[in-house]
Amino acid sequence: MKTRIFQTRFYDDEDITDMTIYEQHLYLYLLTCQYINISGVFQLSPKKIQFEAKFTEEQFMEASKKLTELKKVLFYKGWVYVVNARKNNNYERSDDNKKACKNEIDRIPLEVKEYFDTVLPTVLLPVPIIHKQETINKKPEIISNRTAELKEQAHRLIGK
Repeated sequence: MKTRIFQTRFYDDEDITDMTIYEQHLYLYLLTCQYINISGVFQLSPKKIQFEAKFTEEQFMEASKKLTELKKVLFYKGWVYVVNARKNNNYERSDDNKKACKNEIDRIPLEVKEYFDTVLPTVLLPVPIIHKQETINKKPEIISNRTAELKEQAHRLIGK
């Protein structure tokens, strides 16, 4: 089962409080539906959304138009982009999740990415993956160098 973080400040957003019940319902559905993923971009047809969220075609069209105007959600050829999904859930703290997000973005058709990019430039930038640096234990080397220095000093003292 997938989980999503739902910010309790959701209803403090003026855009949300100014929405109709249909706009709010569509937004909440898209934020919490089973199809949303780490990247926030997923394929889901308008007919499926209408069926699952119990919208008429007109209700869906009006609500999706408003969400697009507010740049909360973008729709294109059966693809959905929930704009703040990555920011609000912040699943990219681990390298594994960053890789998963990058893989999801890589699977989005170029035409869809380009469309979303024209509406909100650079939203689908590649996810930077920071590889863990190799830990090198230099302690034995330091100890052996120090031991050599001490032996040298001892030989100099004894030789005097």
